[in-house]
Amino acid sequence: MICPNTACGAEVPQSARFCPECGKRLGNSDNGANQNVDTGGGDISGGVFQAGGDIHLGGEPQEARATYEPKWSWRSPLTLAVLTWISVISGLLSLGSVYKVVEPLVSTFLGMDGIGNLKPAQPVWAFVFLGLVVVFSLAMFLRRVARNETQHFPSLSWLPALTGWGRRIGLARMQGTCPFDGGRLRFYDKPVQWEDDLNTGKRKVTQRRMAAECVKNDEHWWPVDKTDGGDQ
Repeated sequence: MICPNTACGAEVPQSARFCPECGKRLGNSDNGANQNVDTGGGDISGGVFQAGGDIHLGGEPQEARATYEPKWSWRSPLTLAVLTWISVISGLLSLGSVYKVVEPLVSTFLGMDGIGNLKPAQPVWAFVFLGLVVVFSLAMFLRRVARNETQHFPSLSWLPALTGWGRRIGLARMQGTCPFDGGRLRFYDKPVQWEDDLNTGKRKVTQRRMAAECVKNDEHWWPVDKTDGGDQ
């Protein structure tokens, strides 16, 4: 092989990357972008990337990820079927109780009682109606959690997570270790966006994200998908 530098013209080995006489870069180096990597046998395809002294083969460098698992879990008798029945029954009963609240007014308009004989509504039925509405709303929420087999972290990390694993409502405590410093992870609904009131100095959280956060360094945290534990 002859050096492509016309002023040099020296003979160089076929595998050489630079001319030993003039130092000109040879064409087979390809600027180092697609150099061969000695793997000790076998072929490796994909790009080669270097980051922080580590070589990553076959793709982009991957960020360290935290792993976790349930430390303990408890499953209640509230299955998807049970919650469906509770929501149906409480919904029907709430319709009956609301009729008891408005019954005196309905009777008056239908001419069953005189205008001056309007019976006062009994407050107890109003409380019964409100209670049934709460039960119905809670049952529908828990039913959605069980149906989708999701998990939900509270805003306080010392409280257990609400789970719908196996289509059954339960509670669970998570555990994990930070891959950077080995610190314990805490799991909670982390504030990620907020607004500051310049007049009062108070901060209002506008968005939260389920997160696993290192107790040693709160800058080490990872978002957790609510469907991660669905196969438990």
